[in-house]
Amino acid sequence: MQSPLPDRRSDRMTKTSLFRRPLFWILLIVIVLLVASGAVRTSTGPAEGVSFSGLSTTQPSSHGLRIGAFNIDGGHGTDDILDLDRTARCLPQLDFIGLEEVHGQLFGEPRNQAKALAAKLRLAYLWAPAERRWWHESFGNADFTDLPVKQWHRIVLPSAPFHALRNYVLTDVDWHGTTVRFVTTHVDFKNGGDEQLQMVSDVFLNLPEPAVFMGDLNHTIRHRLIKNLLDHPGVQEAISSFLGPTPPGRVDWIFVRGLKTVDAGIVDIGASDHPAYWAEVTLRE
Repeated sequence: MQSPLPDRRSDRMTKTSLFRRPLFWILLIVIVLLVASGAVRTSTGPAEGVSFSGLSTTQPSSHGLRIGAFNIDGGHGTDDILDLDRTARCLPQLDFIGLEEVHGQLFGEPRNQAKALAAKLRLAYLWAPAERRWWHESFGNADFTDLPVKQWHRIVLPSAPFHALRNYVLTDVDWHGTTVRFVTTHVDFKNGGDEQLQMVSDVFLNLPEPAVFMGDLNHTIRHRLIKNLLDHPGVQEAISSFLGPTPPGRVDWIFVRGLKTVDAGIVDIGASDHPAYWAEVTLRE
């Protein structure tokens, strides 16, 4: 005796009745709205404070001020392996560090890579996210130091629609009785990047000396805004002033005013798609 054939009309009726239920459409709309709201980038807004998180367990250099800038690409190396230990090895014995493309985490501890790196570097840290996405602070910059922090300000930069959001951080630290002002940022390389770089450059050029401006500026030496900084009286680019001519494709910079470079280096061990840059500077006489 043959088995009865499946009733395909019954299956179609079940699916049709499901689509006709209001609860189904309500749940579908809720899911779509949740996904849409999570995907949209929103600004973290401005912030300020008078200290970094955690405590440094290192001592500031007794000679020059050692500073570094590094776009860490979320800790992913050129081999696409996430390795924050390797990231930290690029930044040894520095007094102030500015990092870009630092990521936050939706679940678990630590909630951001800045906190994890601070433990490895043994430095106090400031996590400066520029955007929230997927219901958490997801992407931005971070600063680290073993120097006393006097104050810091996180300022939002105008960003083009549908592009990554950007900010910059202005930090005043005490270095052996001298206030040094740091500006760290990561500007866009697409629409809006010129405006962002112009704004932060103006901030740097109007700060009292000594001052440092560093980060991934996404503009090469051929760009007029970088040329303007290099040609501005009293401004020195710490890396090229010590190591010589700048490669045409370089976009990470350390500009200083009221300071002179006595040592510098580039660390490229495949920890990111960018090298790490460091310089030792002293007060200009």
